[in-house]
Amino acid sequence: SWLMKLESLNTNELSERIEGFVYMMQQAFVHEFHENPNFCGSGTTWTSAYFVGTFAIIAQIGDSPAFLWRDGTFSRVTTDHTIEQEFITAGVAPAIAGKYSHMLTRCLGYDTQGVRPDIYHLRLTPGDQLLLATDGLTDMVTEAHIAECLDVSPSAQSACDGLVALALAAGGRDNVTAVLARAKPR
Repeated sequence: SWLMKLESLNTNELSERIEGFVYMMQQAFVHEFHENPNFCGSGTTWTSAYFVGTFAIIAQIGDSPAFLWRDGTFSRVTTDHTIEQEFITAGVAPAIAGKYSHMLTRCLGYDTQGVRPDIYHLRLTPGDQLLLATDGLTDMVTEAHIAECLDVSPSAQSACDGLVALALAAGGRDNVTAVLARAKPR
């Protein structure tokens, strides 16, 4: 119900509501563990986008990235929550940091109480494309090929289908998810 009221919320209130939603998801993990102890040790990443008017609010935990395609430029919106990214930020050589690419520093799971999402605010313009993906796509398909697929696909659905097909054709070693929103003029 709070999604319908987003236009009247300021940035801090919106962030608090998203963090409340994350807390509820986290409690679902705890509940599931109590119902099924074999669930211990599992976790997940989470990236979502909420659209209000011309704005997109992106929330992310983990290494499932969001990208923006705007005016011929493809850029990553989110920053992965991995040891690799922390090493890169600290200036460690990519060849060394890359050995830690899938070691998460943040995720949703039984033992991750208090995890907080990064929240990004974007103002979309007509023609923008916002892609949410899993690392099953980005590990298998280069960003240049992802951008090309977005650029040539006639619809959001055909772009997603094409991206999944590219990842699977490259070996598909992990789950592959692609969700695309295209901003249209009013």
